[in-house]
Amino acid sequence: MGRKLSLEERIACFTVDFVKAVARINENLAYGEYFMDIGKKRIPFPWITGANMTAEDCLKEADKFQEGNAVGLSGEDDCVAYMMCEGDLCDKLYGFSAYSEDIYGDGDEAEKLWNKLWDILGKYNLRFDFSGRGSLIFRDDAYTKINCLLKYKFYDGERTDSPIVIAGPDGTTTTMLRVYAYGGRIGQIATDKRDSSLAKSREYPDYLSEAYFSEGNEIDRKYLEYMEERYAGREEKYKGNSLCEKLSYRLRELLHEPDWTLTEPEYLDLILKAAQKRFVKDSGDLGERRIQTAIVKQHMKKDPEDGWCVVDMQYTVKKELSRSKIFIPDMVVFDKNRGFGFIELKYADASTDNLGKHYTDTRNIIQNSEAVKIIMEELKERSFYLWEYGLISDAIYQAMKAFDVPKLWRGFLFVGGRRENAVGFAKGLAAKYADIRTDGDCRFAFFPYEEENSADSINKIRLDFHSMEAYEHFVAGEKNE
Repeated sequence: MGRKLSLEERIACFTVDFVKAVARINENLAYGEYFMDIGKKRIPFPWITGANMTAEDCLKEADKFQEGNAVGLSGEDDCVAYMMCEGDLCDKLYGFSAYSEDIYGDGDEAEKLWNKLWDILGKYNLRFDFSGRGSLIFRDDAYTKINCLLKYKFYDGERTDSPIVIAGPDGTTTTMLRVYAYGGRIGQIATDKRDSSLAKSREYPDYLSEAYFSEGNEIDRKYLEYMEERYAGREEKYKGNSLCEKLSYRLRELLHEPDWTLTEPEYLDLILKAAQKRFVKDSGDLGERRIQTAIVKQHMKKDPEDGWCVVDMQYTVKKELSRSKIFIPDMVVFDKNRGFGFIELKYADASTDNLGKHYTDTRNIIQNSEAVKIIMEELKERSFYLWEYGLISDAIYQAMKAFDVPKLWRGFLFVGGRRENAVGFAKGLAAKYADIRTDGDCRFAFFPYEEENSADSINKIRLDFHSMEAYEHFVAGEKNE
């Protein structure tokens, strides 16, 4: 296909290459009833052996029928494709892999099939397992990690939550996906054959020390009780005089372990509590970083008809583009009608002193047409990886690729606190930067937040260009409440 392939396209290309290879070795092995399910798309072998369809043609045709059921047939949540090849083909592959000898007829033929299977798997960076002896289940390492992390249930001593969000690459030469929880980066997932990695910050173990746990805090007590029962009480790897010291020691050790540790429950139960403690306020409120992560998690995978989604968090704009120091917008949104927008989040009327800096930083970018072009291309590049693994919708990604107007917009999002305070902050900004009053590309929004109805509060937030308001409308009304 001449460009970077999505996971779905890689599997389709593998299918076409493998079926053609099977037919060249022995055309009688490519049975007419055999098929490959890629999600809900089914590619029958005869499309390849008879009609000579390409991978692209197969996907387009399969999309019309939606007859596939890869996860259902395999019974595995992280299955990315399921090949039904019961009979001679699967028997030869299974027999050769299990015994490496001629037990199903022509041993040379079985060896050729086996070698071709592995050659083509390596070409498209896939792996597989046998399901019984009648089918093959295909997996992708990055997808498996993503699936595990997004679904992980973390018990913090009060409630069980799924706090992890996956963001695109960080803009360096690496193509690793970033893994966040409660606002902190806890690891990276490799999208190629390199190893993934754990949290780069070596400060996390410090946040499991006794200084961050209160003796009379019931949530802390229950978390420590849970960790002692599950890990520390029966593990010689936990060293220290107190339980907190043991947990801190163990996390410090794990941060030097191989990349497979990223999805291990032990690592996650430690690093997630450390991330939570790292960003907690004196009041006990997890604050803005937690809200930021929750918004990104909720509003990244949107329905196509919504026309917008969050595509990044903690996006770093290089200083050579910003004409000043490096600055990091809290979130980046894509609106199919208006393109990319930088969103600055303020939670519960706090940390508003830097609103002016955010405004001038984004203004410097927006007024630099070359910088805008570079940033747009970089964001599209990052978003490819989100699309590849199904983290953003295909409709949004296709709209993103087609959007070629060299333009960015910016928004100020106030969550929680009082609306009149948010309006006051906006007025204070306008008093200092008068052009905000007539700047239609500078948007504002306020949304209430209730901790007891956190999920509902986050769900009601809208960050598309038209749901947010120009300055004059924002200070005059209560549209978003």
